[in-house]
Order: sequence, then structure tokens, then C-alpha cells
Amino acid sequence: MEANYRANKASVAELVNQVQKQWDAGQLYEAGQNYGKFWTTLIGKPVFDENFLTEDLDSEEELSIEHPLAVFYGSGLENLWKESRTKQISECLINDDLALIAWDFAIGSLNPYNEANWTKYFNTIGTLDMFDWAPCMQNADLKKLTDKNAKWWADFWAQPNAKRTMEQNIEKNKEAVGLAVLSLQSSWRSGDYANAGKAYADFWGLLMGRPQLAAQTKTANTK
Repeated sequence: MEANYRANKASVAELVNQVQKQWDAGQLYEAGQNYGKFWTTLIGKPVFDENFLTEDLDSEEELSIEHPLAVFYGSGLENLWKESRTKQISECLINDDLALIAWDFAIGSLNPYNEANWTKYFNTIGTLDMFDWAPCMQNADLKKLTDKNAKWWADFWAQPNAKRTMEQNIEKNKEAVGLAVLSLQSSWRSGDYANAGKAYADFWGLLMGRPQLAAQTKTANTK
């Protein structure tokens, strides 16, 4: 997708501009057509199989409907730590509608960026997580995984000038950060929580630097 974006920057920018103008003008059909063109430019046109038969939803799709945040968190943690724990998370994470709404507002505030809203909803999510994740701390594997993730986060923000480092990382990776946010928002809005979680992990990996798996794993195993 990044390669397609770089090869078609002008077209993508024009399509985004057209979609915004048409949406604001109430030209929803035209906006929808250009939105489709936007995605086919980034990921290519779909190939239809004439022999395709409608099948039952797979387990991940079912879980996305039943427990979207478990899929979102599980996918993000797997992206960062290469540990597949979505099923375990779904069995213990409190299915919190309020957290889902807070995530909706938080993700929406990233583009266009609204710092006040992002901070408000991000902090709200952090408070809800303390309660919603509490049952999962009885699972040794999940506790070890979340401890590693928390340490990665805490170590970054404990650095002198951590905010400046993050700003420099954003500037250095501006295109990739923009694409991660775009993928996060579009996936979330379409109900693709697995891809949204992956994009969210990519986003923070670009802003803070991805965790050093070997070092973090060694630290966690010594506890």
C-alpha cells in the first residue's frame, strides 16, 4: 500500500480533496465513487471469483462482532510482540461498550488531529482499561505480555525529552505515520478490528520505536 501511495501521491491527494468537497456538499453518491477509487488506487481492484460461495463467518470475524476490543487489542499486541493471544484476551477482557465508544472518539480525533479530544479520550480509555483488563491478570501469559508492553511504554516516556523524540520520529516518518492513521481510521469504521489493531500498533511503533523483542523478553523472564 505504501508503494502504491508513493507512486500515486497526486492522484490520492486529489481523490481525498474531492471526497471531502463532495461529502460537504451533500453529493454522497459522487463522494462514494471517489472513495472507492481512493482505495483501489492504494490496494488495487478486487478480483471476483465466479465460483465464490457464501460461507459461514470464520472465528476471527465472529469474534470481531462479539468482542471487537479483544480483536483490536489482540491484533495490536501480536503485531508488536509476535504473540497470538486474541482468544485468551476474549475470554477475560470485559466487553465494555463505553470503552468501544471512547475508542471511536479517540481514533476519530487523530485526523484531523484534535489534541484536546485525543488526550481526553485516551486518558478515559486508560482508566477503563484498568478495570476491563483486571480479570486477564489472572492469566500468567497475558500478565507477562501486558507487563512487557507497559515496560516498553514506561521506558520510552521516562527518557529525557521523550516528547521531543516522539516529534522527531513523527517528522522522520511522516508518510508512514499518516498511512497508519488512515488505515486505523478506515479499518475501525468498517469494523475490521484486526487490521485496526495492527495499524494502531504500527502507529505507536513509528512514534516511539518498536520494542526490542529479545531485550524485553529477557527482562520479563527474569521477574
